Amino acid sequence: QYQSIMEMMPGAIHGNNPAMMGASDSDNIYQFDGMESTDPLTKTWSTAMNFDNFEEMQVVAQGAPAEYGRGTGAVINVVTKSGSNKLHGTARLSISKVDWNAQAKLVNTSFDDSTHYLNETRPSFNLGGPIIKDHIWFFGSWERRNKWKPATWYRNPTEALNRAPTGEGKGYYEGHYASAKVTMRVGTFSLMGMWSEDPITMPKYYQYTNDPGLAEANDLVKTQGGWNFNSEATTTLGANTYLVARFSMKRNALDLQSFTQTGPRNYQSGFYWGAGYYDYKTDRDHNQYLVNLNHFMDTGFGYHDLKLGFEYYDMDILGAVNYSYPGGEFVAYNDYGVPRYRYVYETDAPKRVGKSSTTTTIFLQDKWEVSKGLTLNLGVRFEGGSWKNHAGDEVVKFGLMDMFAPRLGVAYSSGKNKFHANWGRYYDLYAWWVVDNNQPNDFVRYRDYYRGEHYGLPTWTYIATYYATAPATATTVDDDLKPQHMDEFGFGYERILTDKLSMGISYMHRAWKQKIEDYDPDGDGAWHFANEEDFHTTDTSWGKTFRKYDAVIVTLKK
Repeated sequence: QYQSIMEMMPGAIHGNNPAMMGASDSDNIYQFDGMESTDPLTKTWSTAMNFDNFEEMQVVAQGAPAEYGRGTGAVINVVTKSGSNKLHGTARLSISKVDWNAQAKLVNTSFDDSTHYLNETRPSFNLGGPIIKDHIWFFGSWERRNKWKPATWYRNPTEALNRAPTGEGKGYYEGHYASAKVTMRVGTFSLMGMWSEDPITMPKYYQYTNDPGLAEANDLVKTQGGWNFNSEATTTLGANTYLVARFSMKRNALDLQSFTQTGPRNYQSGFYWGAGYYDYKTDRDHNQYLVNLNHFMDTGFGYHDLKLGFEYYDMDILGAVNYSYPGGEFVAYNDYGVPRYRYVYETDAPKRVGKSSTTTTIFLQDKWEVSKGLTLNLGVRFEGGSWKNHAGDEVVKFGLMDMFAPRLGVAYSSGKNKFHANWGRYYDLYAWWVVDNNQPNDFVRYRDYYRGEHYGLPTWTYIATYYATAPATATTVDDDLKPQHMDEFGFGYERILTDKLSMGISYMHRAWKQKIEDYDPDGDGAWHFANEEDFHTTDTSWGKTFRKYDAVIVTLKK
């Protein structure tokens, strides 16, 4: 849905979470009506909704102003529809079948093709109108998801070795999207509240993703989705001033539960059987509080559109330490069925382990129309945060001045010519990886490593013991750890050719700096988290670049 619109932007790379302008697919910020919707754990999209519920979709891929942060990719904001004094609605029925698509017969219908080659009858509708004319309105939508794909799988290692699956069936993706929105206006005061949910179940996940390498009894049930509540209150404080307060909360989950959870998990020739791989459950919750003060001011130095904002954002994650073997053992064989190696976990599957984060943001931005044709966009953003493990111990902390993010933009137009340029700094506020490796020792899992006959040994022979998850006592965090950030610079020119046609060219440069890595400099299993430049060079200069992106973008608009 909105991912396909993102992919229409220059510099976008196709995917379930498109990578934008040199960033990774987990660097984007997703919003609905200006409120956070990004998955707090994976930093990917996490809200699905009936597409007919979208009024507008905004994608800011370059020069994002100071009100946007917590990501180094693009900002995607979906503006949802609202009710009006007239009753209005739409109904839609979409039907798709694999047999209707000749291309589907020529390719392997993998997970990446799941939205193109599938069977589904997909009804949807929305309806909006007045509750009290001129004062209170409603808008609601619903959509069913019930798609399936043909699936094949191996029944034994021989079939896997010969790449000849004989298992046949269907993989399903089932659920619905629903939302309800109420808006109200009384005098200078307006209020909005919207609730939405998007529960999805894949009863046989590997069959749905068309992964043939697992026995049918080795499959799992995947459930995902949850609900969101967004609210907004707006009031005017004067002829040139208004205040916007927003609150949003998200309760989301992703669970993967294996059909078989006892005994060893076995592997040979690309085929898995026995116990499942996943016994994984996560709750991914967040609350967001936003207050923006907007003021318009006409001075002798031009016209100013000022915005001062404050945000408090908290995230709570409760899940498993890692993807784990619920049966407690993994055995691998070579293509001839001879034992190769074996992992035996010394403890049971880990308890559910949590982590949390709180971030505080203050920003100020000014859209300054200096003169006819010349506009400056000036802004500054201060971000700070604290990341804690399951016990509530603070693992990572960045102060407001640690993430000082200036933003500057300029636009000038003269006749049919337009020029623009921007420079800004953007921070990545997520530090879950560091927290995961600093959990209390109660959640640590150890695994014993054995080798078998494949290595010329008469029986399983113990080799070593490893951490499946590292204990907090084995990891340290650098006292001078600095947050990762991206610096962006761009400029461009656009020429209006006709009343309906223009052509432009622009250049963008992005540089990601202060990469956080883990190192074991002494080789003793004691890992240390620090910025990469502090270990790889004798020059600990602030801000070593670890990734760059340069692009020339040519556009034709009609």
